[in-house]
Amino acid sequence: MAKPTAFLSRGAHFAPQPLAKPDAQVKRLVEQEAGGKAAPEVAPKSPVPLCTTDLATLSTVASFVGFFLFAGTDVVIVKNGRRICGTGGCLANAPLHQNKSYFEFKIQSTGVWGIGVATQKANLNQIPLGRDVHSLVMRNDGALYYNNEEKNRLPANNLPQEGDVVGITYDHVELNVYLNGKNMHCPASGIRGTVYPVVYVDDSAILDCQFSEFYHTPPPGFEKILFEQQIF
Repeated sequence: MAKPTAFLSRGAHFAPQPLAKPDAQVKRLVEQEAGGKAAPEVAPKSPVPLCTTDLATLSTVASFVGFFLFAGTDVVIVKNGRRICGTGGCLANAPLHQNKSYFEFKIQSTGVWGIGVATQKANLNQIPLGRDVHSLVMRNDGALYYNNEEKNRLPANNLPQEGDVVGITYDHVELNVYLNGKNMHCPASGIRGTVYPVVYVDDSAILDCQFSEFYHTPPPGFEKILFEQQIF
């Protein structure tokens, strides 16, 4: 079996940046990840440089999908690329090449957040996403946005809350939302090109991503993201 490896885009120039001083809730989170040690005044950078062709570095992220390679400058990424907090957005390190993809997010702490898909051209420092043609996201208020247009909206009595699991399916035409395994029948479409899972957070929101070992069984025909090597 071929060893799964990381995806890198040709010509990407995203340099890793120091992250902003975390708020109290984020500092507690970082302390937990450090085994109870005090959180630094400047939160740790992403686990790896945002763009690299160094094979030793790639080997540390080659075995699974996570939020590693593209992130806003004030995003805090912990739990091996699976937990997102701070302020800003980040892209996963694997594009959605297959026909039908499924992934999940668990809301660990509420606040301002959004999840969906985006291209590498998305501005991850400018939130909320969904304001241009480079991202299609569901925001924390249940509205699905693309190109600054509300494409659909979850029912008011089915908005995600702390502890809920939100599943996303994408088939290169439609994005659909599942709340705790239930189809919300709230499709949205419009985005074109190569897209990646995307998440943004602000106002103390904390989200965990799940790209395998899902909380809920993916809908028929959908599966976890296939991780391919594309090093140019």
